Amino acid sequence: MSAELQLWAIEFESAGGLSAEHTYVSTNGHNFNCFGRSSGGRLARKANASSKWACLVYGHQYEGLDDSGLPTGLSIRYDGVCQNVANRILVLADDDIDARETKGNAFATLMYGKFGFNGISQYIQTVKATGAQLLKDSPGEIDPSHVQVVLDRITYGQTPDAELEILHADAQEQEGSSLPPLSDARRAAFRPIYSDYQNDRSAVFASTPKQPGEQIAYGKLRSNLAAPWAKCVDRLITTMGPEQFKMMFGVGPDTAKLAFA
Repeated sequence: MSAELQLWAIEFESAGGLSAEHTYVSTNGHNFNCFGRSSGGRLARKANASSKWACLVYGHQYEGLDDSGLPTGLSIRYDGVCQNVANRILVLADDDIDARETKGNAFATLMYGKFGFNGISQYIQTVKATGAQLLKDSPGEIDPSHVQVVLDRITYGQTPDAELEILHADAQEQEGSSLPPLSDARRAAFRPIYSDYQNDRSAVFASTPKQPGEQIAYGKLRSNLAAPWAKCVDRLITTMGPEQFKMMFGVGPDTAKLAFA
């Protein structure tokens, strides 16, 4: 049955000293608590989705847990943070919504992308399998065509263009500014350079020494990503110049490089 997915955001100071918001998703009778927080905050997004599908993708056995479990397949501050968990649920909604414009989401996106690291293939398989299960066991719960819509969203969400759109939106929320729309020329200049950064990011995560489940987001991973991100910023400046860069991100290159400082 379709229910309203609600994304909630609670302001806090992260372990990395950043002003941020914890996010979690709730719907009728269920709380997808995204690593521990499950009440309060501001309502940031809402859209309708199948609550049954959301429960299956989240993993009903993880509801109500604190900083343990593997909600949507992610481990806290290891291969994702709360915005990534939220995005893995919100992508199921009728409208294309995500955790953009919550504080700290730009940093989370630069660090982990939209959907997090490890297990993305398994997550996609879970979305497919649970969608097929609902179509068989609960006819009418979801539209058959919506499964492919969601899979296409997940594919697009991993692209440079998708992350650019998130960063562009987050910059305006964080800085309280208004930026011009993204042009095709800016997208084209950004795409190959940021794609290289995404590859570097995956390589850094894979090569960072860690124990399974170790919380590395604000320590090892953060410091190891500083050099690849600085290289990405320098290449963007060389390609488009500092003014065009600021029109995309709302900040100058020197400030942007401090993301992982």
